[in-house]
Amino acid sequence: MTLRQKIILLGLLSIFGISLTLWGQYAEYTLQLRKVEAISHDVRVIKAYSIVIHELQKERGKSKISASDASKGAVITQRAATDKVLSMQSQFIRGTFFAWHKLERARRAFDSGTHKPSDLMDTYSLLIGDILDEMKRITRQHDSASAKNEILAHHYLVGTKEYMGLMRATTGRWLEIVGEDDNLHHNLVQINALYGEELRKFQIEASPDLRKAYGEMISAPEIQSTLKEISQAVQTGKKPSRITTQMWWSMATSVMDGLKNVEERSLEDIVSKATARIEELRGSIRLGILVALAIGAVIIIITISIIVGLLRALGNILRSIDLISTTMDFSERIPANSDDEIGRISTGFNHLLEVAQRLLAEKDYLASTDTLTGAYNRLQFNRVLLEEIDRKRRNLTEMSLILFDIDHFKLINDSFGHDVGDEVLKTLSRLVSGSIRVIDIFVRFGGEEFIVLLRDDGLERAEAVAEKLRTVIEANEFPSAGKVTCSFGVTSWADNDTNTSFLKRADEALYSAKEEGRNRICSREAKEKKKVLAPPGKNRAVDK
Repeated sequence: MTLRQKIILLGLLSIFGISLTLWGQYAEYTLQLRKVEAISHDVRVIKAYSIVIHELQKERGKSKISASDASKGAVITQRAATDKVLSMQSQFIRGTFFAWHKLERARRAFDSGTHKPSDLMDTYSLLIGDILDEMKRITRQHDSASAKNEILAHHYLVGTKEYMGLMRATTGRWLEIVGEDDNLHHNLVQINALYGEELRKFQIEASPDLRKAYGEMISAPEIQSTLKEISQAVQTGKKPSRITTQMWWSMATSVMDGLKNVEERSLEDIVSKATARIEELRGSIRLGILVALAIGAVIIIITISIIVGLLRALGNILRSIDLISTTMDFSERIPANSDDEIGRISTGFNHLLEVAQRLLAEKDYLASTDTLTGAYNRLQFNRVLLEEIDRKRRNLTEMSLILFDIDHFKLINDSFGHDVGDEVLKTLSRLVSGSIRVIDIFVRFGGEEFIVLLRDDGLERAEAVAEKLRTVIEANEFPSAGKVTCSFGVTSWADNDTNTSFLKRADEALYSAKEEGRNRICSREAKEKKKVLAPPGKNRAVDK
């Protein structure tokens, strides 16, 4: 087998292995994506069903009230609202399970005045029951889905609200008639039992947060008053005597509205669970990448066995590689004097050397630079400071340091968020960089602390630079955060200093500036002379 054939074989093996891995990962991703899309679609369907049920319940209630009050205006308005919702949700609702003709027939009977109140209520209840059955069917088809419990809890919650609506209508009918009615009491007892069972199932399947939301809703005084009236009517067999029909409908409707709010929270839980499933899908993709890497490792092992036969032909290349590895000089290049496979390999390797050289340069930049602000980082500052200290001890020249930080930076983060805080840091860095010389060293020392190292200047020059920076920063309008100020500590190099004592003295000066009101400049040397550099006639402290 020739060298060319070995390289082709290696390439074919690599392509086959990678293609197989990618295909398997693609198939798994597609399968999971379809499941997530199905859950997302059914969440929209369930939401549409909930909206339609709520409107039908309202139409049923208003029709019941208008049957006794001879007022059809509210029914007409609600009917229009129901039709609008049905039109908007038609892609989810219009199906064989929904008896449109029953709704139209019930409306015509109401308009003609030939309906019986009980028949009208039964028609609406049957329509709502059809939708509830369809919701239950959707719940069953997600037995293995992550959102199963949430969808099931929502179904029971909608059922709970429907039974509450039936108790509202039954009790309202009971209040309208003169005297007691054993049949209506019997119906109320049955519906209340079904309401309790549906509520029990909901509380079993619901998440702790959803149960908490329901508990907060049900504990409201007006809700408790309504439930108390129902409980007394069920237990005593006598209709409520202290309230009118209109009062009852208003009280019961507040319960329905409260359950509707919990429904909306339930839908949020379902959406949240579906979103979490998408994150799981991303985890599957990451797993696929690991599998691809594993297959790549196998391919590398096979590659090594093939490359062994190429070692003699690659002797010159290996000697060049040894030279580069020994000297760590990535500017060296391997001679590429032929057009055969060896020449092509040499050319390709030279390209890799160029990439490595570029990456090393980028690494050096990243190792010395703060990625957020573009200033030098603390590691680079320590290197520069040690070099400058050695130079000062040899040449006995001046050097000074400005240490400053942003006043009340934590308050900025807490009030406006860390994104705004980051923008403040970046804007401040641009202001400082534009206000100092190229030879000055600008450093983000940590958090909101910065350093300007003046390598050949004394204290007087450092104080002037600090005042210039303080003024520029104070005058600038920072996006979202508004006005921002800084406190400065300034010191100069002493012959007996170390890097630690040098920084400590600047830090003590900064602390003094903070104690004395912020937005000012202090130096240890100036303090000993009882001199504090601050804007005349103003206290520029920023309240916490």
